[in-house]
Amino acid sequence: MAEGLLELSNDNGDLEERGDDYFEDMRLRSFFQQLNAKESRFVMHDLISDLATSVAGKFIYRLEGSNGSCEITKRTGHLSNVQEEYDVRQKFQSLPEAKRLRTFLNVKSSSGWPYVSNVLMHDLLMKSSLRVLSLAGYKNINELPKDIGSLKHLRNLNLSKTSIRRLPNSLCTLYNLQALTLHGCSDLVELPRDMGRLINMLYLDIRGTKLTRMPEGMGKLKDIRILTDFVLGDETGSSINELGKLKHLRGRLAISRLKNVVYARDAKDANLKDKFNLKELKLTWDEYDDIDGDSKHDREVLEQLEPNTNLKHILIESYKGTRFPEWVGHFSFSNMVFLKLQDCKFCISLPSLGQLSSLKSLSISGFSGVVIVGEEFYSNGQASTKPFGSLEILAFEEMAGWEEWSCRSDEAFSLLEELSIRDCPKLIKSMPKHLPSLKKLNIANCEKLECFLPGTPSICELELEKCYALQLEPLPCGLRKLGIEGSNMNDSILEQMLQHSLISTS
Repeated sequence: MAEGLLELSNDNGDLEERGDDYFEDMRLRSFFQQLNAKESRFVMHDLISDLATSVAGKFIYRLEGSNGSCEITKRTGHLSNVQEEYDVRQKFQSLPEAKRLRTFLNVKSSSGWPYVSNVLMHDLLMKSSLRVLSLAGYKNINELPKDIGSLKHLRNLNLSKTSIRRLPNSLCTLYNLQALTLHGCSDLVELPRDMGRLINMLYLDIRGTKLTRMPEGMGKLKDIRILTDFVLGDETGSSINELGKLKHLRGRLAISRLKNVVYARDAKDANLKDKFNLKELKLTWDEYDDIDGDSKHDREVLEQLEPNTNLKHILIESYKGTRFPEWVGHFSFSNMVFLKLQDCKFCISLPSLGQLSSLKSLSISGFSGVVIVGEEFYSNGQASTKPFGSLEILAFEEMAGWEEWSCRSDEAFSLLEELSIRDCPKLIKSMPKHLPSLKKLNIANCEKLECFLPGTPSICELELEKCYALQLEPLPCGLRKLGIEGSNMNDSILEQMLQHSLISTS
């Protein structure tokens, strides 16, 4: 997209989709091969790479080592720089030769924080033809010169993992800018005030920054597809209703500092319910403000932030309400596969999550107000499916007030493979008795838990730490890993436990 290589016909979606089609076509023709099944990383076969290098000639060059710069000529249009620990001035001495440079990309070659000579920035700012500029990973870059605004053709700027604290407002004169990547800029505290002028922006990645608010006018970025984070300021800056104007958001969105929503009805203006291309959503209230929390207000805000049912991942953090609105756990969210509820200290009960038919991973932590996990956890009576029928991973952590876990149905958790219960000091009784698919069980710092371990023929890993009251029985023969720490168990009990397993006591 940044190089202008994509053509769009009237009936063929947007440029990003067209680019995906091109890439998929080349993959099917074996130009690219997937590195492995679990990663969306691709490699080029050596023969294809050699052919591409031969065809490109001096137009595309890979700058590697301090003596490689002699290959840069006036014909060089695309330059990739393999980072060294210290990218010294000599390495870039012939960069001025490339009069029509369109691309400068950094390729990270090693761990650590590489440093670059200041002359590089000066020379690059002379390249008014640049479309793509990546300075990612250079730790010593802590500011951009105001002259960045002279790169009028720039469409893609990557400053990720640099030490940038602020960006000059002149950046907002780059009207052709489509992508700005600031991922991992852990010193970045604010965005330029006129961000709303970047009307061609499609992609803004601000994960891992220290932003405390978004600038005013973010709603003007009407075509933006990816906005990783939206931080609500307490006084000035964009309000949550600006999100409602961004109708094409997709992928991941994290909305933080929700404490600053003044009127709950304003949250409805974010229009999350109509953003059907959003797949991941994170909702965060301020931490460490328990005194100022308004549980009723927070519940109303969360109620208005109901997302589209296409959502697959959701994380709710530091919510101050005593209960969750009905949409959290509603069976209509049939695409939900990952759910995490964290540090919701005032909640006195868990939502009905067993109705989520596709849920595979569930993590609940920091619910100090929950005493009993009972039938409401599995269903509210509206869904007919088996509770937690697809769940594979379940974790409870830091449940300071939790005393009882009730599970009467043998049909629940039929596919559960991993169960972790940690730091629940008051938990006394009951666990699901029938977990036919369980492979990994981890229980730690649950000193009062006195029930029997759940019956499971598939378990292969068991880790127990400071669980003095647990009732232990002989373990299944398939056990491969056993860890017991801080227990007063004597050798005879341990030998009895291991009598049928494949682990020896030696």
